[in-house]
Amino acid sequence: PSLLWRLERLVCIYATRADHVVDKILVVWNGPEGVVANANFSCVRFQSRIRRKSLWTNSTTSMTVEIIEEERITLLNRYRHSSLASTDAVLLQDDDVFHSPAALRAFAWMHEAAPLQILGVPPERDYEHRPDAPEKYRYAYIFHPKGGPYSFLLGQTSVLSRTYLTSFLNHAPRSSLAYILSNKPTCEDLTLHFHVANATGLPPAVFHDLTPTLIHGPRSAQMHSSVSKKLWYKRRERCLERLVKEFGDTMPLVKSKCRLAGNFSVSKDPVLSKAYFPLRFQQEDDAAPPRKRRRRNRRKKKFKAEEQDEND
Repeated sequence: PSLLWRLERLVCIYATRADHVVDKILVVWNGPEGVVANANFSCVRFQSRIRRKSLWTNSTTSMTVEIIEEERITLLNRYRHSSLASTDAVLLQDDDVFHSPAALRAFAWMHEAAPLQILGVPPERDYEHRPDAPEKYRYAYIFHPKGGPYSFLLGQTSVLSRTYLTSFLNHAPRSSLAYILSNKPTCEDLTLHFHVANATGLPPAVFHDLTPTLIHGPRSAQMHSSVSKKLWYKRRERCLERLVKEFGDTMPLVKSKCRLAGNFSVSKDPVLSKAYFPLRFQQEDDAAPPRKRRRRNRRKKKFKAEEQDEND
């Protein structure tokens, strides 16, 4: 409740700055009852409240913000409301993570190109199969692949098709969902990746340059920060072992080395920048400090002089 301002700020940024990408914002409140009803979304207008649901709208952009107060706190709640999504592409994210409009656009166009895969941002994770180890130690949890292959991403940010949100609750192994429902957060993101990989045979895809641009408030309350890293890895390894058994004694996760570039606004080549982003290039020139502007002008003159010499 003390960090409700974080949710208010996040919703308003998306509602006012990303309306050309985001069609609807659905807030699943997994917290104390009645707290979110006191939220002050100054960017949108309160419309109605029915039972445990509230609706706001932005009269300028027609953005809809719907809030659902859950009766039972569990991380399965974030997967329950696929029927309320208004688009096929759904972004699942925590409330302490902010993605820029540029990142949201990259998520949107990549989902159009690869609608069957889960998309996300670093950090990516992987597993190592050790067939000669004892049965409960056959899968090791690789915390940081460091440019190597990866096979799943964290639940902090996931972009996927609404179809797989629906099928996750309807077709994932009942024992896997029951474990999430009755245990502390440990395996829910892994279970989603197992389900999608099992259905599609495809790996996830990560944007290596689209890490969250802003984190609101402290993250000390995260689930993995309450225990040591060694214990957390052991818990994740037990998740891997258990999920392999529940998915038919097979490992559906697919490894990949593909890392996407989604931030096209950081080109270091001034010629490429001018060719592909002429308006942005001109605006940056006009807004640059005098010293930086003079340096760029000298580069332009030098480039023109070299070009003239080649023509001569």
